[in-house]
Amino acid sequence: MRSYLLPSILFITDIVTIVIVAFISLFIRFDGHIEPQYINQMVDALPLLLISYMLMFLIMHLYTRIWRYAGMREVLAVFVATTIGTALFYSSMFVSVSYTHLTLPTT
Repeated sequence: MRSYLLPSILFITDIVTIVIVAFISLFIRFDGHIEPQYINQMVDALPLLLISYMLMFLIMHLYTRIWRYAGMREVLAVFVATTIGTALFYSSMFVSVSYTHLTLPTT
């Protein structure tokens, strides 16, 4: 595979994976019976979710690393990117609640 195509394919794969996992989490949370209001709220929150994670993945250079020789440095980069991405998402959700009343279901 061409080396310049691989980062693009990984980027698109991560976007699709994040979207699928977001809806699977709703499915698990509501035991398979998701009310339409929660689906709409998740669709509204997806841009914040995708931007926060993909921005951190790009900042941490996860798409330009050589994964054939992955070690603790790459594991740490993934951990930091996902942790900061999650914190960024939840802080942006906290800010957006006061302006748009965008909320997600909690347990």
